[in-house]
Amino acid sequence: MGNRIYKNVANQKWPIVMVDKTDFATPETGITVTGIICKDGGASATLSNTVSELTNGQYVVTLSQDETNADLLQFRFHDGGASCAQQCDTVHTEVLKSIISNILSTLDDNVANKLSSILNDTKSIIVDISDVSSAIDSAIHSTLDAIHSTLDGPVTSDLSNIESIVGNLGGDSNKITSILEDTKSLIADVSDVKSQLTNELSEIDSSIDEVLSTIDGPVVSTLDRNQNDLDSILADSDELQTDWKNGGRLDLLLDAIKAKTDIIVTGVKKNVALNNFTFVMIDSGTKQAKTGLTVTCQIAKDGNVLFVNSTNAVAEMSAGAYKIDFIQAEMNADDIMLKFTAPGAWTRFITIRTES
Repeated sequence: MGNRIYKNVANQKWPIVMVDKTDFATPETGITVTGIICKDGGASATLSNTVSELTNGQYVVTLSQDETNADLLQFRFHDGGASCAQQCDTVHTEVLKSIISNILSTLDDNVANKLSSILNDTKSIIVDISDVSSAIDSAIHSTLDAIHSTLDGPVTSDLSNIESIVGNLGGDSNKITSILEDTKSLIADVSDVKSQLTNELSEIDSSIDEVLSTIDGPVVSTLDRNQNDLDSILADSDELQTDWKNGGRLDLLLDAIKAKTDIIVTGVKKNVALNNFTFVMIDSGTKQAKTGLTVTCQIAKDGNVLFVNSTNAVAEMSAGAYKIDFIQAEMNADDIMLKFTAPGAWTRFITIRTES
């Protein structure tokens, strides 16, 4: 009753105290304890982990995740009837920690999807830049081919004319004059070609500037957007780390949730009357739940060696289950040991650790 188990969470510990079966009080040490579990009223099964001894008759067992995946857990611990009284416990599991685990899993998925989107955008940018580079290279080669084609025809033609003129050259001054005129024409053609080449290079520069202007905006914008997304994710991660710290925003929210869900928690409040405390009594012979008992309840608080009878009497429910109401004064302690006895039944010891 006093211990808390979170539903579907691994590595939680469950403590028990083993006592002598003859006086139901002397702690039993150095024994081999077997743990049995029943989930939600189903079939009983042996606990997967070994029950370990602590000290002075105190033992503990670590529960697996599957063993806590139920709303109601019933435990039974025994040593095969060798020397110990059988111990039985019942607990309702809590779901708050499971809800928090699901929230964290959802956050992890959202961050992973965001990073995947950024990676795909970055790959797309790299492909676009590669395409632009290929387009620029193709445009430059096409322009140079056009220039070479433009130069080749006029220059070859003029050189052929000069060779023809020189071959026919005699003493006639008119022929010399013609050669000079043809030479001037050739120079003029070369000058035109130079001017045309300058214009073509200017157009190439303009084309490159236009291409760079076209890709500069989208590329820079996409990179800035991805950087902003990364900065946002990093900021959210830093904020999340801060929020989880003790006293952080999420820690305070969880404290607020806990305050509102105390009505479903199995913890017992200190100095507050506790009604309908339930437990099971086991027949000392058949080792089964026993009905029709007159049960005496005694209480020891905060390590006091003396047990005092409870104010209210124990009432039978059914199927070997019993209940009792505790007054406020009986709950005014940090650690409360309850002792239930009845003729023909094993003595039950239950420890409650109260909450302020």
